[in-house]
This record gives sequence, C-alpha cells and structure tokens, in this order.
Amino acid sequence: MGTICTFYITIGGVKAVVYTDVLQTLLMFGGVLVVVILCCIGLGGVDKVWAIADRGGRIQFFNLDTSPFERHTLMSTMVFGCYFMVSTIGFNQNAFQRLASVRTLQTSQ
Repeated sequence: MGTICTFYITIGGVKAVVYTDVLQTLLMFGGVLVVVILCCIGLGGVDKVWAIADRGGRIQFFNLDTSPFERHTLMSTMVFGCYFMVSTIGFNQNAFQRLASVRTLQTSQ
C-alpha cells in the first residue's frame, strides 16, 4: 500500500492526495449511511428505532442544565463544539496542508 501511495503521489503530486482524501471521505460517509439504513431495516424501521431510543432515555433536546456533571447539555455541547471547530480548522495539519498546497480556498474546501 505504501508503494502504491508513493507512486500516485509522485505522479499526481499533492493534487492526487486531495482527490484521494475526497474519495475516502465520500466512501466513509456512504458506509455510515449504509450501516444506518441496514440497522433501521433490521430493527423494523425508523419508528421502531426511535421508540427504542425513547424507551432507553436517549432522546433529549435542549437540556439547559448547568451542572458540569451532566453528560450532554446545551452548554457543554456548545463549548465542545467551539473547541472542536477551532482545533479542526485552525490548528489541524491536514487542513493547513490542503490550504497551502492549492491555489484557492475553494479548491482546498
């Protein structure tokens, strides 16, 4: 696998790496979608999955509890979301490499 990757990077440069990342991302999203669909079919449909999740106490929207010991609250999700976005966009080596290796921001996105 290393030889194949070295070969196509040598031939296509960083552009080949960017396109490979896009293909890999599409395959991963497609795989997750297939798993979700198969699980919903296997359990009897989306209504059945929703009922099971509701029965287990997993359906919860806008939990405004301010306790830091509560697992998922609106505040903890917002704080973690901001931290995650800054670390992913601002300090991620892959994002910087994509931006630095192509001509425009649109191409890197």
